[in-house]
Amino acid sequence: MSFQTFGFVVALVWVLTNQASGQTLAPFKSTDTQYQPISLGVYIAEVNEKNASIKSRKLSSDSALSVAEQAGMPHLSPILTYARGSIYTQAPYSGYSNPASNTLGATVTVEGWGKRSAREAHARAEANRQMAEMVNESRNVETQAIFGYIDALRTKLLWQSYQSAIDGLGSFRTSNVNQYKTEFLSAQKVLSNDLKFYSYGLMNFTNDHDRQLPLPLGTLNIAPQDFKVNDLIAKAQGSRTDLLTNQASLESASSNLELVKANRNVDFLPGVYYNQTPSYSSGGQPYGAQQSVTFLLSVPPLAMVL
Repeated sequence: MSFQTFGFVVALVWVLTNQASGQTLAPFKSTDTQYQPISLGVYIAEVNEKNASIKSRKLSSDSALSVAEQAGMPHLSPILTYARGSIYTQAPYSGYSNPASNTLGATVTVEGWGKRSAREAHARAEANRQMAEMVNESRNVETQAIFGYIDALRTKLLWQSYQSAIDGLGSFRTSNVNQYKTEFLSAQKVLSNDLKFYSYGLMNFTNDHDRQLPLPLGTLNIAPQDFKVNDLIAKAQGSRTDLLTNQASLESASSNLELVKANRNVDFLPGVYYNQTPSYSSGGQPYGAQQSVTFLLSVPPLAMVL
């Protein structure tokens, strides 16, 4: 390599380094593709609103929450009974008058001890599990979307850096300027195709394919930070969504075991029946109207066996 070529390369590297480190870059432009600039915050908000996987998890979470709100209601299962009769097709003997009584009854279910509270606790735990899974899915999708956004932004910044270098070639007076310009333009073409690829990937996270390709904004200049491993571990144990999801799953499983135990307790079905018999005569003997009340208590035999 000649000294002149070496000096040109050093100068070019200096230009690219300074452009990439935060100095003003040449504006991005595309002749064959239309882009819509979008910031990271706006893009992530659209991902949370439109992503199909997140929406599905939110629907499951809302459904579980709705079930939990109703789980604490008592299961009374009321039964109303009305009976008319007895009615005979013919009188059993001469002179008999059918009284045709009316009977009205009602029974309800009194759940076994602890069933209602166990059912409500399990529904709440299941709603928490669904919520944790929804948050975990949202964070996973957000992370993948952010990485895709960074890839697209990095590619765009590289394209701009090459454009700045091309714009700066005019200040060099060497015979290799045209050669370098051709190489830079070729690299830009590859970067343009890469940017399209990453931008289409960004659209997959929003399920919105009837719009212009998203164009990331900003820079990748992030100041370094000091981290302590123990602090990171402590924070992760209290905030990592996958750990919280596992904890919620364990709590849901535990509440389900308690529900199974409570469901073995016996249900009771208390009831009351009111009977009204009109006046009638039998064998020439008149009988006045009669009224009676009957109380009953039923216990399912299968529950008694268990």
